[in-house]
Amino acid sequence: MRVVLLGAGAGGAAAVTELTQAGHEVRWWARRDETLDPFRAVGGVRHEGLLGEGLAVPALLTTDLAASLRG
Repeated sequence: MRVVLLGAGAGGAAAVTELTQAGHEVRWWARRDETLDPFRAVGGVRHEGLLGEGLAVPALLTTDLAASLRG
C-alpha cells in the first residue's frame, strides 16, 4: 500500500519506521526542508527500540505536497 505521511515530527518519524517495516511504500512530506534535512543526511529514519534497530527508508522525502500525493 502507498501511504503519504504529512508532518516530520517525532510522530511522523515513528510512523515512517512502523509503516516501512510493514512493507508499505511511504512518501513523507514536511512543510520545510530544514525539518527533513537530518533525515535526508542519513537516508531515512534511524531507529532503535521496540521496533528493532535499523534505518527506515521512505520512498520519498519532500516539501512538495503535490509530489507526495501524485500517483
